Amino acid sequence: MSRRTRWAAVFCAMMVLTVSVARGAQRQAPPGERPTVKYAVLNVSGPLPESLPPVYLFEREGDTLHGLLERIERAHRDDAVTGIIVRMRGFAGGWAKAQEVRRALERARAAGKDVVCLLESAGNLTYYIAAGADRVVMVPGGRLFLSGLRAEAIFAGELLEKVGVKPELIQVGRHKGAADALTRTDLSEEYRSTLQAVLDSYYAQLQQGLVEGRGLPVSRVEVLLRRGPFTAQAAREADLVDDVMFYDQLLEALEGRHEGRLVAQTDYGRRAPESPLQAGQFNLLQMLMGGRRPRREAPPGPAVAVIHASGPLVMDSEDGLSLGEQVVSARRLLRVIAEAAADDSVEAIVVRVDSPGGSALAADVIWHALRRADGQKPVIASLGDTAASGGYYIGAGARTIVSEPGTLTGAIGVLGGKLVFTDLLAKLGLSVDVVESGVGGGLMSPFKEYSTAEKARVRELLEDTYRTFIERVAETREGMSFRDVERVADGRIWTGLQAHQNGLVDRLGGLEDAIALAREAAGIPEDQDVRVLHLPRPRNLAEMLLFGPDEQALLPARGAHEVLRHLPGVESYLTALLSLREEKALCLMPAVITIR
Repeated sequence: MSRRTRWAAVFCAMMVLTVSVARGAQRQAPPGERPTVKYAVLNVSGPLPESLPPVYLFEREGDTLHGLLERIERAHRDDAVTGIIVRMRGFAGGWAKAQEVRRALERARAAGKDVVCLLESAGNLTYYIAAGADRVVMVPGGRLFLSGLRAEAIFAGELLEKVGVKPELIQVGRHKGAADALTRTDLSEEYRSTLQAVLDSYYAQLQQGLVEGRGLPVSRVEVLLRRGPFTAQAAREADLVDDVMFYDQLLEALEGRHEGRLVAQTDYGRRAPESPLQAGQFNLLQMLMGGRRPRREAPPGPAVAVIHASGPLVMDSEDGLSLGEQVVSARRLLRVIAEAAADDSVEAIVVRVDSPGGSALAADVIWHALRRADGQKPVIASLGDTAASGGYYIGAGARTIVSEPGTLTGAIGVLGGKLVFTDLLAKLGLSVDVVESGVGGGLMSPFKEYSTAEKARVRELLEDTYRTFIERVAETREGMSFRDVERVADGRIWTGLQAHQNGLVDRLGGLEDAIALAREAAGIPEDQDVRVLHLPRPRNLAEMLLFGPDEQALLPARGAHEVLRHLPGVESYLTALLSLREEKALCLMPAVITIR
């Protein structure tokens, strides 16, 4: 028996022991002396990624957006559950994720569940989610930072000039703005007007969410948005929260409302079994497994494949172990799409897009793969927080596009060019000499500026890519001609609500709505159970160590400087921008935008 085989056998035995002890502990739990009233407790915090990284260590399945939505759905269908307590702890997702979580809570309310949100400190989006509950409770020391919205874009034009780097970048689309982050120090007038329209749309959605959730008149909400922030008590007096109390006091209050003993099931619906063997080597085992249960054989029956496209678009990816990094490798995604299309058990495909774009070539080949797959079975696109430029490009490969009102999308435009480092080398005391044969060899050289003829040629290539982008969108947008798409393109970004009004989106809704549309398009009866397969399948570190590398599960080790991890969105944007080293044209959303 090989060393790897022995390790695999030991690993499997440990997992069986862990699950068996956990089940035994559950059977030995003493029954309550009185009838019990069960509340499912869910923690909502952090960015809620669309999926686990391709190779992961600490993350658990329940920490993803679809994991949370599935747990809320399970609680609202569980007859033993009377209510749901949502502990909001620093939600850091975007507008679309906030709207999906809130809608899931509203569905639970409609099913008769008592939904309570407990806030510590909350900003606009955290409170937007909480306002969808039956009651909102805040801890006594909490603060509610309710306010107007502010959009911020980071520009590095002056920095690059100081260090001697000259951006030779060309944009197609007056509102594109993707190169502005490297060439300007402020917003262009075209991009400022686009961003203002997006911000106004978000503000109206925030207002409407508070009006509907809290039952307050519009005029009152407008006043409150100008008055923030609030202490917990001030929020109570303003009818923004219903009670001020700690978590244990909330449990006591809920128990007082019911005739029975309250049971609050912490981390309801998590797939990781609760076990007393969570110490020592078993704790290490659970860490390596990322908190996942051993996989079981999938039950028979129809399935809907949800293919996640999260992160910047790149054409290819290097092989190697990379933990926690998310890019969309076109070559990897093509394999996943082809396998889902060829799988007879998969009746429909949902492509879930959360991407600022990147390589135009990668976007085009993914678009084509989705169009081919749609010829075999229905393909529906679900747009997450961001599906802009190349992200929208691949979404357009589906027959139907579903978007949240708060999705940042559109940005149909193209960026290309290079960065010239000649002045930087001179500052460092370095020089470059060249030998040439023929002409045009320095077109993409980082040590030579474009000539007038070269710049014209690059622009011609980018304009051709832009025309292709519009043609691809027009091909799948029913009732929209090339000119129709062109009128709403030009590099403009839209909220999902605006995109729907302009014909770029077919339906407003989230991932669950897209799955329901996929079922309908595939002709699956409403009363038939359907498996939802989330692809590509991530691999935990233990699987990597035991079974070796799998090229389909790995992404490039593009280690960014640690400081970038503290600037939301910057790392992903720079990762996509770095594609200019291999790609001549990018479909990348404009700048790095943070909306507070």
